[in-house]
Amino acid sequence: MEDKATDIAFGSVTIGSYADFLMYASYGLMALALLGVLLGVVFKMATDPKSAVKSIAGVALIAAIFGISWVLADGAFTEEQQLVHMGLKRDQVTEATNISKLVGSGLYMFYILAAVTAIAAVFNSFAKVFK
Repeated sequence: MEDKATDIAFGSVTIGSYADFLMYASYGLMALALLGVLLGVVFKMATDPKSAVKSIAGVALIAAIFGISWVLADGAFTEEQQLVHMGLKRDQVTEATNISKLVGSGLYMFYILAAVTAIAAVFNSFAKVFK
C-alpha cells in the first residue's frame, strides 16, 4: 500500500517527491557542515598546536567516559524476552541487544556527566566564596 502523501499532487510535483528532494538536500547540507567543521578543526590545530592538545585531551576524556558507560550498561533484555515478549525473530535478537546496550550506555554517560557538572557547579560556588 502506497503512502497517501504521495498521491497528492501540486502541478507536476507530488508531496512525496518534494519530501525526497528535501531529505537529500538536508543530507547534502549536513555533509557540507561536517566538512566545514572538520576543515576548521584541522586549520585550528595547524595554527595553534597547544589548543589542539587540549582539544584532543577533551575528546579522549569523553571517549573514556563513554567506555566506562559501555562497560556499565547491559543488554537489558534476555534472548528469551526478546523472542517471546517483544515478538522479535532470532536474527533480530543481536541487533536489539546492541541497540539496548547503546541506549543504556548513553543513559549512563548522561548520568556521569550530569553528576560531574553538578559537582563542578558546587565546587565553583565554594571557590568563589573563599576567594
